[in-house]
Amino acid sequence: MKKLALLLCLFLLAAPAAYSQKFGKLPRFSKRKMSRCTRYVDLSVGAGYHGLRTDLNDGGDGNGRFGLTIGAQYRNAYKPTLHFAMGIGASIFSTRSKYDNLVVEEELVHPDNGETYTFKTEFRYWEEIQRTINVEVPFGVYYTNYLGQSIWKIMVGGGVRLEVPIVKKFKTDNSRLGKMTISGYFPSTNVEYEDLENHGFYSRNEYAGKADTKSIGVSAFTDIGFSHPLTNERSFYVGIYFSHGILSVTNGSSSALYTPDNRTYNGVLSSNLVNKAYEMSVGFKAAYTFGFR
Repeated sequence: MKKLALLLCLFLLAAPAAYSQKFGKLPRFSKRKMSRCTRYVDLSVGAGYHGLRTDLNDGGDGNGRFGLTIGAQYRNAYKPTLHFAMGIGASIFSTRSKYDNLVVEEELVHPDNGETYTFKTEFRYWEEIQRTINVEVPFGVYYTNYLGQSIWKIMVGGGVRLEVPIVKKFKTDNSRLGKMTISGYFPSTNVEYEDLENHGFYSRNEYAGKADTKSIGVSAFTDIGFSHPLTNERSFYVGIYFSHGILSVTNGSSSALYTPDNRTYNGVLSSNLVNKAYEMSVGFKAAYTFGFR
């Protein structure tokens, strides 16, 4: 994150010099000419923390990971300092869920002899990664103004964003120690059976599938940053962004992480280990702005 911030700052400082080297002396910027622009198009890219804010049941731990965002936004100046905006973009979210020792027991009836036994699923050092790619449509309001007598501008804004996940997957990451062990304890013989795959008792460490999450989401977002002109109609922006889901992405499943009836691993987001989960992002953003009169 610190390296990303440094790179963005260096880019901001180097942009005017690069322009001067390629096209000659920088133009004399005129606030009067720049203020004639009433319509703007922002092309942006950002990176930072993109994950789910959730409290996992039964002692689990969830952490967001690095993510990216890109977007194109149209702004219309209702007043020189007040802009209304809408756009389209995409973001990548990733979260790692971890269980060091999760044991789930269920009383079942054996289909062969009718005996009641304890079906046990044990997850040791179990890790699962959920990845989501959203197509986003933001609607926002921005305040922008010059910083004193300088040609720098501050921009502060926020709004709501509609999100449609086009990719929502999970994959276990247990290449080292992680393992799921399924066993059955029969009280009549006082024996716990495992490693009998024909009877449904076995060990696994790799699963992948589609996460069962909502088909549309809503988030609130805010942007704070500064812009520097490159010409009277072009400028470069750098700042920070933050967003937080208004609606939970989960459907509130009552299924266990592993379902013995059909031998299905459901995934953390599609299980009763999660009540609610909200997408959250925070990071640095850079944008190139085109102004039109």
